[in-house]
Amino acid sequence: MSSPSSPGSRPKGSQSSFLPKLDAPPSSDGTSSITFEDIAKYPGRAFLSRAGAPTKIGFSADNESLVYLGGAAVAADGASGGQSQSLTQQLWKRTIVKDGEIAFDGADDDITVLAKPPQGVGQEDTLSAEEKLRRERTRQLETGITNFEYSANKQVLLCPIGNDLFVKRDTDDDLVQIVDASELPGSVIDPHISADGSIVAFVCDHELYVASTTAIGPPRRMTHDADHSGDGNGVVNGLADFIAMEEMGRNEGFWISPDSKFVAFEQSDESHIPSYKIMHQGQDDPSKQEDHRYPFAGAANPKARIGILHSAGGDHGTNETAVKWLDIHSVFGEDMYLARVQWGVTSPFRKNQHLYVQVMNREQTELVLLRFDIDDTETETEPIADGVLVKGHELIRETAKEGTWHNLHDVLIPLKSGGFVWASESDNGFRHLFLHDGDGTRITPITLDPWDAKKDQWMVDTCTANMVEQEQRDTFYFTGTKDGAKESHLYCTFIDQYGGDDEEKIRRITPAGGVHSILAINTKAMLFVDSWSSIHEPHKVAVRSLIDGSILRMLHDGSETDPRVQELSLPAPEWFDIESKASNENPSSKEAMTLHGAIYKPDPAVHGDGPYPAVVSLYGGPHAQMVTDSYGMTVDLRAQRLRAQGYAVIKVDNRGSARRGVDFETTIRHDMGNLEVEDQVEAVNHWIDAGIVDPSRVGVYGWSYGGYMSAMCLSKRPDVFAAAVAGAMVSSWDGYDTCYTERYMGTPQSNPSGYARSEVMPYVDAIEGSLLLVHGLIDENVHFRHTARLVNALIKARKHYELLLFPDERHVPRGLEDKVFMEERISSFLERSL
Repeated sequence: MSSPSSPGSRPKGSQSSFLPKLDAPPSSDGTSSITFEDIAKYPGRAFLSRAGAPTKIGFSADNESLVYLGGAAVAADGASGGQSQSLTQQLWKRTIVKDGEIAFDGADDDITVLAKPPQGVGQEDTLSAEEKLRRERTRQLETGITNFEYSANKQVLLCPIGNDLFVKRDTDDDLVQIVDASELPGSVIDPHISADGSIVAFVCDHELYVASTTAIGPPRRMTHDADHSGDGNGVVNGLADFIAMEEMGRNEGFWISPDSKFVAFEQSDESHIPSYKIMHQGQDDPSKQEDHRYPFAGAANPKARIGILHSAGGDHGTNETAVKWLDIHSVFGEDMYLARVQWGVTSPFRKNQHLYVQVMNREQTELVLLRFDIDDTETETEPIADGVLVKGHELIRETAKEGTWHNLHDVLIPLKSGGFVWASESDNGFRHLFLHDGDGTRITPITLDPWDAKKDQWMVDTCTANMVEQEQRDTFYFTGTKDGAKESHLYCTFIDQYGGDDEEKIRRITPAGGVHSILAINTKAMLFVDSWSSIHEPHKVAVRSLIDGSILRMLHDGSETDPRVQELSLPAPEWFDIESKASNENPSSKEAMTLHGAIYKPDPAVHGDGPYPAVVSLYGGPHAQMVTDSYGMTVDLRAQRLRAQGYAVIKVDNRGSARRGVDFETTIRHDMGNLEVEDQVEAVNHWIDAGIVDPSRVGVYGWSYGGYMSAMCLSKRPDVFAAAVAGAMVSSWDGYDTCYTERYMGTPQSNPSGYARSEVMPYVDAIEGSLLLVHGLIDENVHFRHTARLVNALIKARKHYELLLFPDERHVPRGLEDKVFMEERISSFLERSL
């Protein structure tokens, strides 16, 4: 399910259906200078000053330069005036070290273009249908050059441009084309380069291919048993299946071994899953449709297995390569999830190459980490036997405590010692780091204090490990919430400091406040690239020291490169905390919990002291967080426009949201749309009691899970909510996919009462306010069927609703005209309703 997106009065329940076209009021009338185009053009409506910032960045092999993706405005720290808001990217190289010293001030000649797309290449309308769907899965908006990848030794850079593949070595001046897609049967999908830079693997027409970066020639087709018809047997090689990408955060479907000798790949089979048809109703061609094998909750899942291939391919003059299959089904059977796959590292302690595989049961309450040892003595002169089943070694088995689910993560760090770092929530319900030996035995905690676990109630998000040879100790750099759930920072700890004072054991590197994302880290040069912001500080990107966090080179300053930041003069929202209401009826809510919120208050000099009409902006679902100390809060332009018009806008992360620990998250298990609604009501009541909110004029809007929440708020608490905008909503959980829904709700067969309680339709009789439903007709994630089912219930209950449809949009509108029109209609609806 998608992450949150911040998409004259009338009496409550106004039924007007006249929708006049609205232009944004000018600032002189005391309302807003923010236009609908402003809201629509900035990705996610959350990072106004990220326009022109690097979207991906890495250090060069000599550690003296940075290679990064960005638009034209990123080139010269605002030299272009920040006027380019284009999402079309090119590849840049920027020198940061001169004469052995960091260059604090950059010059134009420090920046060179490594690659840029030919005119029009890589734009949305030039992409294949398969690539467009992949972009939906990864929530990718940028066009042009959308990715690059260095080999681990930093000697070779892979650069996809359009549908072709190019590489560049440090010794070369120009890009060298290694794959010409015109010679292939389809699009080049998800290319990756090997650690040594010798090969590139990719998927085309559901088959896995490998191309050499040195011996230029046609790429070798590695697999031969996929479905190429689009509606045949449903077998795909080398691509992550729909569930893995959409709900498990795994976008890869193949993995090249560190020495480039082998390629592990996923083969998924969806032949047993019925097709769900989506008609393109807005097109001139009446026959245009899509068929998606969609696994509905309680029904069949894709079947996945992992094979190992020799990257050299073509065993002994044949056209096919023998496959060695890994035994991943003996743990939970075929009906399980292939959660994570990665290669380990070779060392004196573990010389053979090995593959780590994480598998999870269908109920998502148990996860097993397996290690498969690959015999390096096998070569293409001694081919692996086709179909051999390789047994794995079980290293870790984690079982969620009763009444909870298991949260997947990406923290498995193989070490040269033969062991690995693993993150777990099993000790105190918060994700912490632990050191394990090569056979999976836990050696010691890294970030958890075993004598006082209560004071370690914070989350680790990511981790990088490094061996500092001169000190002979493992150093761990990790991001997490140690300074508060609304923030994110880079921290450092040493394994031999374990047991000391807590403040000495863990050292924060990034400065206090804000949300810091680490774009690149180089432990050899002791540098990292920090992308950060706070509610008071526009988005910035800089090279910092790993030693003390000091800024060595500013790469992007949103306050300088985007003039709209100064023009709009947006006030930051105010923080607030409230306590959830305890309930004896729900076992998960017997104790009150602290909820974090933010409010955008109207200017009293313009709109008086209140109370004001209010709009709740929400997502409300699991594995998401809206209230953070980031500039995205301040430049939520829809919220700011409403504030400027005289609305109070409220956001609160209810129980069930992310980064607050297992107990906070799992309060909603098997009972969605209940506690979340009550928590949103508590936030509204808090500001009603404070005299800020008019209790007769409260609306709510949200998208995806937030759309579901909006409809639930309007129908379950008509005494509080007078209007709701429900975008791309789920109306009944039996119509959503297996992995997401069953994680939180079980199956319709195992939890029928919970499913009945958690759908919207049974509550529509109670609706008293106004409802606007928004949906894209070709949404392949949350199908339009959800809105249609709700409409049927509304008709039977004779409840008025308004419907805003986008025939050519999927889960989130991407076309500028569609987005502007949507903002106009939402604004009109709220004005008429509140």
